[in-house]
Amino acid sequence: MLLRLRSARPEAVLVEQRARAEQIVGVIVRYGVAELSSDSEGHAWLAELAGHARPDPTLVALSRGQRLCAAAQELGTTFIKIGQILSTRADLVGADVADALKALQADDPADTPAQIARTVADALGVAPDDAFGSFGSFEVTPIASASIGQVCSATTTDGREVVVKVRHSGIVDTVASDVQILQALAAIAERESARAREYGLTRLVGEMVDSLEQELDFHHELLNLQVISGNFATSPEFVFPEPIPELSGDAVLTETALDGTRLSEIMTDLGARRDPLIRQLTGLYFKMIFEDGLFHADPHPGNLLVMPDGRLGVLDFGKCGRIQEGMREAFVDFLAAVFGDDMEEATRCMLLVAPGPRTLDTDLLARELTAWKELFFAPTQGQHADLGAAVRALLDIVDRYRLQMPSEVALMLVVVVELQGILEETGTPLQLSELLMPYAAQLRRERLSPKRLWRSATRRAHRWEHLIDVLPDDLARLLEASSRSELKVPLVVEGLDRPVNRLAYALVTAATIQGSSQLLARGTAPTYKETSIPGLVGTGVATYLAVQILRSIRRAGGV
Repeated sequence: MLLRLRSARPEAVLVEQRARAEQIVGVIVRYGVAELSSDSEGHAWLAELAGHARPDPTLVALSRGQRLCAAAQELGTTFIKIGQILSTRADLVGADVADALKALQADDPADTPAQIARTVADALGVAPDDAFGSFGSFEVTPIASASIGQVCSATTTDGREVVVKVRHSGIVDTVASDVQILQALAAIAERESARAREYGLTRLVGEMVDSLEQELDFHHELLNLQVISGNFATSPEFVFPEPIPELSGDAVLTETALDGTRLSEIMTDLGARRDPLIRQLTGLYFKMIFEDGLFHADPHPGNLLVMPDGRLGVLDFGKCGRIQEGMREAFVDFLAAVFGDDMEEATRCMLLVAPGPRTLDTDLLARELTAWKELFFAPTQGQHADLGAAVRALLDIVDRYRLQMPSEVALMLVVVVELQGILEETGTPLQLSELLMPYAAQLRRERLSPKRLWRSATRRAHRWEHLIDVLPDDLARLLEASSRSELKVPLVVEGLDRPVNRLAYALVTAATIQGSSQLLARGTAPTYKETSIPGLVGTGVATYLAVQILRSIRRAGGV
């Protein structure tokens, strides 16, 4: 692991990195970001960690997306990257916030030539003075710089033009420190807040860390590029950069340069090439998703090239998704159920893809999905459904019902939305739903092929064989533990802290009332007009405590 995250008690992490932790929590509280992911109980512990920091009314008045963007910009590179990742997770933050986060851009300056030379030398295992000796030429002034790294032009010793992606110096340590703090805060949040536990905050932070790790380690991008280009080796209509492993490392990626025109520059001027190019583009992505399982997850027009000979080129494989066969099939089953007007089955398939919390009202979810289907896929629309809008609305449902959608499925849906945006911007009459359904139908047909059915049956038979093999021993151990009274069944009862505290408060109040009554009855000195002063004080305290208990019960909605 590049980030080298160590296991430590959350409090120890926050003490060790106190200054940065206070800055992070202070910004979270000041922008009112805490309410996006926790309840008032969770906000209380955030405020305690932040000291005197309080929500700023001017900042809190901004929209949720504006607050998150501004907070990320203030906190720097790590949080900008996390914001960019969350811009692809409308299922977590909602479509409005995800759209706002797409505007996040890191204004990171390029490294100095000396820093670039040191990074290249370390990655290639050579002396700094010989950092560029393995290249024919190397231009140390970057042609572009982003949050993770910069891009330089170079040539190989055999004369090929290449681009070299060089990771920013020191960024790994910066990100590792910040995510360690985030993990600690998430752990404390889950310990203190039932809402944070339901949301699965530590799991979500873990997913963010995994995504950051993928983008920071250029080995992942190199492997993604090799696998995806290999999957299209027999498809001459597509072209990919060729990675050069001997000139690459975890902090450096060297690949051949592609000489084409970015789609973003000619979106509205494609002419007769438009519709064939759209079919080519959607065919590329649907094959990656529905056939290969590994897909390029950043299809914005700046990453797509139209080559002079008509081929379609793809750049930047730092963000890729891998969707497993079972998940692909469950999603296709969901689509089939929707178009087959079987919303009970569609709800079941949705919960296979994105399980819900224990308190989920499945009937309410089914009604919501039915309304969604009638809105976007009514029979009068035929195949002309706005698939991008439908996906955004579906992700909103996932967010509101707290369904736990796997990151790879969310990425796949984001790709669909991006493709829909490209279709709309080019003005093509082609409908993404028309282009998608043949791939989904083909996947369903393949599932019913004798070869697939045999493989599925064999896999299940192996599972049953394993279960039958281990079941006697497991039962024997269970019975033995039970006979020795060693069988322990953990019972977790959530939400008892507050009622127990209230009960203890009530007992103290009752004891105070009882004691005060006895002091008053006995006229215990000192007295005022034959009335015990300690008894009066105790009665006043008991009255105050009783009022506080009643107010607490009323706020909680009753006993």
